[in-house]
Amino acid sequence: EGYIQRRRDFNIQNSNPGETPVTDIENILDSATEFEQYQAGETIDPWEFISQNAVQQSNNLSISGSTDRTNYYLSGNFVTEDGLIYGDQSERLSLRMNLQNDITNWLTIGFNSSYTQRDLSGVNADLYSTYWLTPYAKVYADNGELLPYPTGDQLVFNPLFNATQRDNEEVSNNL
Repeated sequence: EGYIQRRRDFNIQNSNPGETPVTDIENILDSATEFEQYQAGETIDPWEFISQNAVQQSNNLSISGSTDRTNYYLSGNFVTEDGLIYGDQSERLSLRMNLQNDITNWLTIGFNSSYTQRDLSGVNADLYSTYWLTPYAKVYADNGELLPYPTGDQLVFNPLFNATQRDNEEVSNNL
């Protein structure tokens, strides 16, 4: 009801002098879809609609040791992170190896190497569309599929539509 009252207040404040402001519910809501959702008592929280649990997981393993002539160190790290907004996710794999060998008492050779793969693939939910999404939007069709235009008037795009329909592969490798 707060949304409806804000719409009424807006219409009253912005009506021309001598003009009767639009305050009836049928004309306050912008589309037939919104009015149907209102009558059915169906509402959404647009920000909750695009939110996901922000989870981070990190796995690490390292091995080191030495003999009288050789030192070694091996490590691996795998991290997954999900942000607060649907589609905001990343993965990182890191490997490292250090090896040192004393060939003679005056000659030592060794090498250090590392490899990192970052995967930032995915498409985030559209924050701009979320800002304009009404609480009376119908974001899912009756069969459970996302509707591209949740208010039925093609003015506001479903913020999750591109995130679920498009594929974006963004993987980088560094050695």
